[in-house]
Amino acid sequence: MTGLDLWDSLIRVAQASNEASGEVVGQAVACCTKAILWHIARLSESDADKTEISKVRRMINLFMEIAIGYLDNPSKRLSYESFLSVCDLLVVLSRHLAVHLPSLRSLVYTADRELELKLTNYLERRVFVDDEEEEEEDENAKFESLHERRTQLAAFCKLVIYNFVPIRAAAPLYKYYIRSFNDFGDIMKSTLAKSREINRIHTARMIAQCLQLCYNELEATSNGHVEHGSEGLQAVKELARRLNLSFGLDLIKIRGAMVAFHSEGIQFCVASAAAA
Repeated sequence: MTGLDLWDSLIRVAQASNEASGEVVGQAVACCTKAILWHIARLSESDADKTEISKVRRMINLFMEIAIGYLDNPSKRLSYESFLSVCDLLVVLSRHLAVHLPSLRSLVYTADRELELKLTNYLERRVFVDDEEEEEEDENAKFESLHERRTQLAAFCKLVIYNFVPIRAAAPLYKYYIRSFNDFGDIMKSTLAKSREINRIHTARMIAQCLQLCYNELEATSNGHVEHGSEGLQAVKELARRLNLSFGLDLIKIRGAMVAFHSEGIQFCVASAAAA
């Protein structure tokens, strides 16, 4: 990259998903990410003019549009590389870039609500999958698959704990807290702990939103009527218990968080009753 700018060639390959294999295009996506990082590093080391900064901004916009579009691509390799690229660039291009390098303020790229949902939807499809859904029979392949899934989850959780996306964005993921605990429990517990450090009240609301999602899914599979003693509802209650225990037992310390949690629950019940 230092002797020759390969961007034009790389981006052409990255756009050729209909002509090249997912493996090839995925590698091009990964290389495009490195090319963008190299350009940003070069800009940070010198007094770059506005023309050069604008050029890099166009590169970022084009690449992010391409990579985000690949999140639901059927090729696992292509969607994997695209997901990691988007998460990595959201870290590098966060608002902290403008703080440390004011001249590069125009390069800041922030995830909107639509992108947050695309990232969590991706994780639900590709990371939180049941073991029987995995096609690999070889133990080494299964281990590698788990490693990649953990890498993807950690990449998104990094966005949460560094406050690059709001805590609420993690709500859909905690539906899987218990059932995926063996594979991802350490990552999810750490993210929950860091989220509490950032803001206990926002974390409590995120948990309430997670439980609402679980209940809505349960209601949808029960034809709109959830039996109080049903196995599904008991699972939601157990999830609520496990997640709320993470706040600890100091009632004075967690009072604000518990008020927020129950307030969210009451509003959900009132809204559900009004819609019935």
